[in-house]
Amino acid sequence: MKLQHRLAALLGHAPLTPSQLAQPLESRGAADALALWNAHHNPRHETATAPSGAGQDAPSSLAQRCEQARCESFAPWPGMRANLSQHLLRRFEGEGANRALTPSSPMGRELLLRAALAEETGQTLPAPAQALVDSWWPQLGRQARQRLAAMVQSRHDQAGFGRLLQSYINQDLAPDSSEPDGEMKNWMEASSPPGAEETTPALSPQQQGEGFIPPEPPDPGPEKDHAPVGKNPEADSAPPAQPPSAAAEKGQTSHANHGGGVQPGSADQKGGAAYHVFTPIHDEEITPRQLCTPAQAAALRAELDRSTEGLRPLVQRLARRLQRQLMALQERQWRFGAHEGTIDPACLPAVVVGERQGRLGTLSFRRESPAPFPATTISLLVDNSGSMRGRSIRMAALTADVLCQTFERCGVSTEVLGFTTKAWKGGESARDWQRQGCPALPGRLNDLRHIIYKSASQPWRHAKHNLGLMLHDDILKENIDGEALEWAAKRLLARPAERRILLVVSDGAPMDESTHAANPGTFLGDHLRSVISRLERDQRLSLLALGIRHDVTRWYSKAVTIRQPEQLAQALVEQLPPLLAPQGSPRQWPGRG
Repeated sequence: MKLQHRLAALLGHAPLTPSQLAQPLESRGAADALALWNAHHNPRHETATAPSGAGQDAPSSLAQRCEQARCESFAPWPGMRANLSQHLLRRFEGEGANRALTPSSPMGRELLLRAALAEETGQTLPAPAQALVDSWWPQLGRQARQRLAAMVQSRHDQAGFGRLLQSYINQDLAPDSSEPDGEMKNWMEASSPPGAEETTPALSPQQQGEGFIPPEPPDPGPEKDHAPVGKNPEADSAPPAQPPSAAAEKGQTSHANHGGGVQPGSADQKGGAAYHVFTPIHDEEITPRQLCTPAQAAALRAELDRSTEGLRPLVQRLARRLQRQLMALQERQWRFGAHEGTIDPACLPAVVVGERQGRLGTLSFRRESPAPFPATTISLLVDNSGSMRGRSIRMAALTADVLCQTFERCGVSTEVLGFTTKAWKGGESARDWQRQGCPALPGRLNDLRHIIYKSASQPWRHAKHNLGLMLHDDILKENIDGEALEWAAKRLLARPAERRILLVVSDGAPMDESTHAANPGTFLGDHLRSVISRLERDQRLSLLALGIRHDVTRWYSKAVTIRQPEQLAQALVEQLPPLLAPQGSPRQWPGRG
């Protein structure tokens, strides 16, 4: 009876009648939801997921609905996911039929959370619900988006998820007053750099005025080395749900001590201050869906297919070669005690004796089978700077697209990430610095934009439209490589894999004009070298860089330089198999377990 009432609560009506239980779509989704709740919900942490004043017998409360969404994000099978989607569609139609839903309504907040979780897990929302979320997303404030991202990252921790959920339930989802007008309402940001290629659209006078030109720094420092860098681990690991007002107070009033959250000694630069960030509150980690509509993503994907049509056969041929190499690396093993196959030599005496006695042993055979490929995750980090515009970025997108399909067939998880900035010549961070009187040595002065084109747990078919976004000129701005490397490595190390490979595709040194002008010339370059050195010593991952038309061996010890973008796929095919080869003997034959 308790099961009946729990199912009724999940369905949103009275206990089901026998005739209703006979309808598969009526009951399967609720049954699957209940199974996932029992598997992933710990009653000891219910105080973290239940709002004050709500008891454990309030299953329809917003907090428990969001907790249910967290549990359902772990659905492992396509059939179960389809049942859950139908169940959600029925609830969505029931709650939205008589009144217009808003982002702040209980169902609206639940749908926003489910959409954020779906980006991570590869699940899909019902089409009407997804269309509604797409129309809401540009209206959300930065704090709300950061809170949702933090909740997605803590979905494996029920208590941590519950603490973030409390703030999300009471949070105003509208843009806060500190956000610039129009922020995230138009996915195409202004500006492109002077001297951009002919593929860059002409800028309007308003767009040309948005770039920030910093004044001369008080001390330019040593000889300039145009090798900017990136971020620090704790700036990336800082909870994205932190309210900008609190982060602003921490990052702007005491930025000299804040240091962007760099771990002590992680960016010990030669002859200068440790790497630090003026303020991280304007940085963002986003998915392509937050930058464009589904229709725009589909159009960009079509453009990618058209622009690389002549190169695709070459890349696919190389991918098949890579797949054969990976299959050759796969260890094989004998399965003993089979009913058919090859006679096991160890059982041959028993077979002979049994045959003479008129009985043939039925478990005297062995069969050869491939051993599971060691759990492997490959993260492809693509430079999305303006200098990659044109053939370079098209080839990078095509290669990522084909490799994701190839590795998926081999059981290797892949992640595709991109890094750029939100503006040219400084963004909100630089304007904050100006408002404070341009203090000396401010640290990094641009706003990071880290893009998750495909997460490691997301199937390629759910992410293929995302890869087309690389072709849009308006995302290709400046590059701060050090912080991007730390971000990608942190995501990679969080994966439960035996072998982790981080591939960096770049066309040279990092560069951010505002940061370079206001700090010593080697400020960014030294941090990048420090990050690379630390990652190359880390035995938990392998780091490989591919430089397009630029020699990156002065930065990375394992690096390959290609002179033409068309050589990118071939370089990956040649460099990856040694990194994926099993440790020790290339071919091992395990004995009986």
